[in-house]
Amino acid sequence: MARFKAASLAEYYVIVEDEVGNIVDTGRRNWSWRDLVSAGLISEGDYFVIRHEGSFLRASPDPNTLGWFKKKVIFDNESTRALLSSEEAMHNKANKDHKRWLDKEFTSLRSGGGVFLSNATGLCYLAFGGPTASYSVPN
Repeated sequence: MARFKAASLAEYYVIVEDEVGNIVDTGRRNWSWRDLVSAGLISEGDYFVIRHEGSFLRASPDPNTLGWFKKKVIFDNESTRALLSSEEAMHNKANKDHKRWLDKEFTSLRSGGGVFLSNATGLCYLAFGGPTASYSVPN
């Protein structure tokens, strides 16, 4: 379980493997989207929201990478437009480390391609200034 405290100090966000608290496999550290679907923890049609205050990005698992251990998501049209409209501002505030992956992700967004979950949270941070968590493989 990963627990993050919101900037307002009044909210907590919790990410868990199983909504009823059972550990599906104690020896297993990484889960693909396909594994989560097979275990009945999510459905392929589920969507996920990365949110900060009144702004949010909505995404679904990338159907082409369901078997990968790295999580890739595809933003819905409204979220993609919000990110692309913020591209210049995001470039202006990005540091050297951000710029290494930023252009690649914008190219993927323009073509309707997926974005790795860690980079998706980074895009939310750069677009909206939110205190979003970033991780490469959620457990």
